[in-house]
Amino acid sequence: MRLEVYDAIFRYVDTGDAGEMSQAGAAAFAFIKADIDIEIGKRIERCEKNLKAIRKRWGAVEKPTAEAQAEDEKY
Repeated sequence: MRLEVYDAIFRYVDTGDAGEMSQAGAAAFAFIKADIDIEIGKRIERCEKNLKAIRKRWGAVEKPTAEAQAEDEKY
């Protein structure tokens, strides 16, 4: 069961879906999922804050391309 939960954690972080699990695995994962969601939310907020600080400090040195903007929005 431990391996099932570990696999579900990595799959959830990578794809956003934990996949099929046994009842016991799903119950164990439910406790962990809330912590993962909180940490991912904190990381996204920190990345956005850092991006704003970088842009404020360096200004618009060069106009970002559409590809660069898409890359920024991904994180």
